[in-house]
Amino acid sequence: MPEDDYSKQQKIGTLAQILNASRQEHGRILNALDLPRSLSGVTGTNYTSEVSAWRATQDRPFCKTNYPTADNYWELVATRGARSWTHIDADGLGTRFEVVCGAKWIVIGRPSLTDDNTDALNSYSFFSDRRLFTGDFAVEDASSALWQYEALYLAPGTALYVQ
Repeated sequence: MPEDDYSKQQKIGTLAQILNASRQEHGRILNALDLPRSLSGVTGTNYTSEVSAWRATQDRPFCKTNYPTADNYWELVATRGARSWTHIDADGLGTRFEVVCGAKWIVIGRPSLTDDNTDALNSYSFFSDRRLFTGDFAVEDASSALWQYEALYLAPGTALYVQ
């Protein structure tokens, strides 16, 4: 496969395929990005409120459905070498990364500070500009003139919360 031909990808698979690939020294690079997770075992924290709010309103009028875990809780599983391009997690809402085994390298970008965008960056309104990801923006390019980056390495047992 040519190095820049991203159209040749496996789009549907099983957890067994990921597990098998992870056990091979030169196994396939696989990345499952949206595995459903139940609410069992999820507890409230001092810095999140969705679980507490759900439990307080559960079974009240208009709250008789199951917790929308598909919209709020999911798992990521990947083999060595997996990556994803630039994106905004969870529609811009808070994201929690927890590494159970292996490791995760996360690169977080923020717009470079300029005289034109100082106030917008302080209020986060910069991200509401529909032109933000057009023009010179490319998902496969770091575009360091437009963005400042920080990289974090998460080892097993660590968690990171990102707003």
